[in-house]
Amino acid sequence: MKKDLEWTIEDTLYVIRNVPHEIYDGYDDGLIDMSVAIKVSMLRDLMVENKIPHDVDYEVVKDVEF
Repeated sequence: MKKDLEWTIEDTLYVIRNVPHEIYDGYDDGLIDMSVAIKVSMLRDLMVENKIPHDVDYEVVKDVEF
């Protein structure tokens, strides 16, 4: 399954679309794999530093090496 992650910092909306996650009993929001979570964290940092757009598609950037 995939979902969009959104957050706002100082009135700026940041979005990472199509983030893969798994649904398990007892977890309403699903769980994100550790490797995906690390990539999302790196993307978040780049977004906040204005080095990449504030709205990205995980499927497009998932294979980019940092």
